[in-house]
Amino acid sequence: MAVKLVSGAFQLSLLPEGDLPTYLDVLKKHGIQELDTARIYPNSEEFLGAHGISKSFIIDTKARGFSPGSLSKESITKSIEESFDLLKVESVEIFYLHCPDPDTPLEETLNTIGALYKEGKFKKFGVSNFPPEDVRKIYNYNKEKGYVLPSVYQGNYNAFSRKIEKTLFPVLAELKISFYAYSPIAGGFLAKTPQQVANGDGRFSYESFAGKMYNSLYNKPTLIKGLEQWNELAEKVGITSGSLAYRWIAHNSYLKRASGDAVIIGARNSASMAQNIEAIEQGPLEPEVVKEIDQIWELIANEAPLDNYTQLKA
Repeated sequence: MAVKLVSGAFQLSLLPEGDLPTYLDVLKKHGIQELDTARIYPNSEEFLGAHGISKSFIIDTKARGFSPGSLSKESITKSIEESFDLLKVESVEIFYLHCPDPDTPLEETLNTIGALYKEGKFKKFGVSNFPPEDVRKIYNYNKEKGYVLPSVYQGNYNAFSRKIEKTLFPVLAELKISFYAYSPIAGGFLAKTPQQVANGDGRFSYESFAGKMYNSLYNKPTLIKGLEQWNELAEKVGITSGSLAYRWIAHNSYLKRASGDAVIIGARNSASMAQNIEAIEQGPLEPEVVKEIDQIWELIANEAPLDNYTQLKA
């Protein structure tokens, strides 16, 4: 059985006009009950609250991040208050620290998290984009203080970004922390041809901030060569390259349903979302296909990216 699926809420406000009800129906039809958002996602929390979506789905959100001082007591408190006001909720399922904040002492951040949890603001404490050594520090500090322990880690993971299998995953397994994978098709890279990447199609537009980030992550000669092999493999299997990526991560990757792991998926419209989910529902890939995916990884591993935060910091 595939790991749990969570719907990314980043793109909901960008759906074609009139497509929202159908999109939500697709999620419900396939048993997807959880939506992932963040304070910094443009118009995301506002949209969920304005359309009453946060009343009918489980909501996860993240503290404002990617700026100096974002994890101070004042900033976290303000961030969660803004989120709840926009979402029109009094609590969420998971509240994440979106990324590290070198300008704020970790103790201040975690003392704030401990207090907010006691107030009933969230059920689970999550972290995202933190290095393994920081995850261990967070866990140990909270355990010592009797605070809520981190139980979910959200990170970048896909067939072309697997370094964390050796560095992060052993720590998460030891501490019994679930993993939620974002960017399961590498920002669309694993569903494109090398020519489409070169043309700047979709999220790989050279004109946008996100496009520049995704190009810096994946648009490298070795990874483009790997993408050629990826598309050839998908053609040989008789499925789309995007379906190959979704089936691998949901069924054949290091993620395990028994560990509470999940994949965060999204789409530009309801039809595409239905196709993505139905691809996953086709089940695991054959062992020989998984072996070929592992061989592609060996080819690209040295140039493969880690995560969005590390790339932006660089």
